[in-house]
Amino acid sequence: AHTQREELGAMHEAELAEVEQQVTLLQEEIDKHEEDLAAQAAAHETKETESAAALEHYKRDNVAVSSQLEAAEAAAADKAAEHAHAIESLEGERASLLAVAETLREKHTALKAECEEAKAAG
Repeated sequence: AHTQREELGAMHEAELAEVEQQVTLLQEEIDKHEEDLAAQAAAHETKETESAAALEHYKRDNVAVSSQLEAAEAAAADKAAEHAHAIESLEGERASLLAVAETLREKHTALKAECEEAKAAG
């Protein structure tokens, strides 16, 4: 009976040692898995930070480009107004020059008629 008890004790100790070894292996596996998860979480956090920074950079660039576009549109509108004013001014000058030309034609025609009358009179 004493030997049987020793054998049972030895079996229990061997089983206990095996279970402890399995627990140790499982704990190591759990620790490794937790480390992997922590590394993945850190990588994800880094990517989120980089994405947020990229988004802020994009927003700043977008605001700058929008401001430049607004300034360019305002400058284009100013130039268009200047051109429209210049065209109106040139059209006014053209009308004035056409009126002067017409007056000169009329005077030329009148002078030509006077010259012909003077030649005919003698």
